[in-house]
Amino acid sequence: MKKGIVVLLALMLMTVSTMAETSIVEKIHYEGRGFIEVEFVRDVRYQDPAVTLRDQDGVEYPATIVEQDEDDLTFYVEDLPGGATYDVTFSGILERRSGEAVTATAQIALPEEGVPAIQSVEYDWKDEELDIDFFERVDYRELKVELTDQSGAAYDVRVLESDSDSLEVRAEGLDYGATYTITVSGVSLYGEDDYRTVSMEFEAVDR
Repeated sequence: MKKGIVVLLALMLMTVSTMAETSIVEKIHYEGRGFIEVEFVRDVRYQDPAVTLRDQDGVEYPATIVEQDEDDLTFYVEDLPGGATYDVTFSGILERRSGEAVTATAQIALPEEGVPAIQSVEYDWKDEELDIDFFERVDYRELKVELTDQSGAAYDVRVLESDSDSLEVRAEGLDYGATYTITVSGVSLYGEDDYRTVSMEFEAVDR
């Protein structure tokens, strides 16, 4: 009986430890030109905050915090190479109410330099819509959006709204949890006049 209690307590401690180590970062977004915005799951406060950014080889890039709010933070990294993945660690981030330090880590993959790229595709199951976010500001010319499933079958899509860094698209009849590919043609980095076709695979899950 005592053995069972010990095992149970050990499992509980492991669960608590895992929960404590969960990052408070909800979303990280590359805004272009070296600026990166981070959104937190809940309100925080700061005590000498700092950002550490390292590539996959462990090379560290100096980061400067340029703006901070109760639920988000923006920092700048000069001459940050594109086409690479970076590990981001924040220090001095505290629970707003308790004042306890929280784990704030994230990973961000930057697109190849000089070309447009899709950062994320979010699915709204209720409205049957897709929000397509780009890494940087873009221009459009003869915009075309295509949607296919893993078998190559095409779905009807309609552009509802286009902004300088995103698209809102109606996409009906998707199977929840299935994987699809969105392809956007006629998109260029803002002011570059170099229009290309970009695509991204995503899972139709309403997060």
